[in-house]
Amino acid sequence: MSYASIAVQLEVILNTITELHEVFDHVPKQLTKFPCATISAISHTDTFTDLAANKRVYTFAVRCFVRTDNAADAERILRITVDKIITALESNVTLNGACDFASPTKGQFQFIERETPMLVCDITLEAKKRVNR
Repeated sequence: MSYASIAVQLEVILNTITELHEVFDHVPKQLTKFPCATISAISHTDTFTDLAANKRVYTFAVRCFVRTDNAADAERILRITVDKIITALESNVTLNGACDFASPTKGQFQFIERETPMLVCDITLEAKKRVNR
């Protein structure tokens, strides 16, 4: 398990969601198709478990974006898409074998300004793994 392997599997899983028009394994300079999602590594922690292994937790942000300047129902679209993302992640708790257990732990909705006004949901995901030394 590593940042790279988790990001790859998150992208694979998110690409199965038909509501998402684009999925990025990074934050691009410009977003062009909506709804879309980005994947960003946030942090990791290592906790001593026993003499043979540590418990490692990688934290990622999955951000879902919807334009608000031309969609009267942007909030509804974002809620539906975020529900699909949560369901897809909770249905694949090992992220195709990239970790022992992963779960979306929280989400936060906010309005932002980038190329255009957008509504975004920032979903935090924790991926846990027992790592042998």
